[in-house]
Amino acid sequence: LPPDLPTPEASQPTVIWGFQSDGAVPDVVVRPVGLRSRAVYDVRSLDNGSLGQRTGAELMADGVELVASPASAAHVIVLTAVRDR
Repeated sequence: LPPDLPTPEASQPTVIWGFQSDGAVPDVVVRPVGLRSRAVYDVRSLDNGSLGQRTGAELMADGVELVASPASAAHVIVLTAVRDR
């Protein structure tokens, strides 16, 4: 397959799991690796819903900010490739 076409494995969601164990730190940025740079990903928090769409290149460079929450110390972010640019 050409490199820009998604394969069945590539269409599987990527899950980022984070746990806030230091109350003095208000947020942390996690930068996933190995994403398809030209793919557009739906970024979704299991707690807060949609966080928008970003390219793999943007996600790997800028990351996803996990902000401390009074409701839970755990964060689950799901990245799902929706299309290639």
